[in-house]
Amino acid sequence: KYITNTLDSVSTFSIENIKAGTYMLYALKDGNGDNKFQQKTDKIGFYKEFITIPTDTSYNLKLFSEDLDFKAFRPSLIAGEKVVFGYEGDYKNMNITLLSEVPEDFDYHITKDVKTDSLYYWYKPKLEVDSILFKVSNVEFEKEYTVKLRQLKRDSLTIKASPTSSIGYQEDFIINGSIPFKTFDTSKISIMDKDSTFIEFSSLFDSINNNYIINFKKSAESTYKIRVLPEGFTDFFGNVNDTLNYNVRTKKESDFGYARFTLVNAKYPIILQLTNEKDEVKFEQYATKAEAIDFLNLDPGKYFIRVIHDANGNKIFDTGNYLKKIQPEKVSFFKEIEIRADWGVSDILEFKE
Repeated sequence: KYITNTLDSVSTFSIENIKAGTYMLYALKDGNGDNKFQQKTDKIGFYKEFITIPTDTSYNLKLFSEDLDFKAFRPSLIAGEKVVFGYEGDYKNMNITLLSEVPEDFDYHITKDVKTDSLYYWYKPKLEVDSILFKVSNVEFEKEYTVKLRQLKRDSLTIKASPTSSIGYQEDFIINGSIPFKTFDTSKISIMDKDSTFIEFSSLFDSINNNYIINFKKSAESTYKIRVLPEGFTDFFGNVNDTLNYNVRTKKESDFGYARFTLVNAKYPIILQLTNEKDEVKFEQYATKAEAIDFLNLDPGKYFIRVIHDANGNKIFDTGNYLKKIQPEKVSFFKEIEIRADWGVSDILEFKE
């Protein structure tokens, strides 16, 4: 009914000459100037209830980006027995079902691409047909796609590990394969410290990311030799590894700093995050009650402090949704801190009641 806008950085403005009545109040950061909300590019904010005009009340609106509604794109065969399914939105409830007839020994595995919003559907054996039919489904989404098959070479197995040099005291050692792992023989991996002592470890398989996560106890200023003997890993197509050798080391304790935060007037639970200049989360802790929060073994540098007020207790930030009239969870920001080696910072984070 009524629109006002600003082309500069002013964030306070008014709408004049409005007919008396009841209205929904919302604000839009309009990327292309069409006065329409584009979920992919625009930010939106709205008042939690209808307002009544006339009024002399001022209203604060918090702009936010919505999570994208799920959408799948047409899949395609990109390598031998490997189909890529692109998508946007949340993939966690995404189901890929093959509708075509397959032999009794048919098998498949799904992994996620590290950099792009794509899932890979790996299958075997090779199917002697021209095309196969899939159904992709998610919450409020369902569509069938036909994938044409052709002669393509299978991917080769490459195995990478991270980190490659320095490892944190609480950091896991991760081994990733370019083809889904089928088995891992833990008897063929060994970890030895600088004193030639074998170190006990545990392993966990992250199937969707195709990572084996290796956890072991570490001490300061130590080196660790990690060896995987041949056939330690077997991939989905039966390929195996040759001998793998990795070396990582830990820094001395004085190379790190630490920070302690005391929260005043906080409503729990909260997520306390330390981010870098690119807004990347470097360290994070979850708190459910009033007590000091310590961050140990921090790399020297500047950090920005962000506190998410986790209203629903699911341990992640939940944004809002205009159509569902859901407000985003509150986020508080505080001044940056600088961490120095062998030095600590103690800070009080006070929230408005």
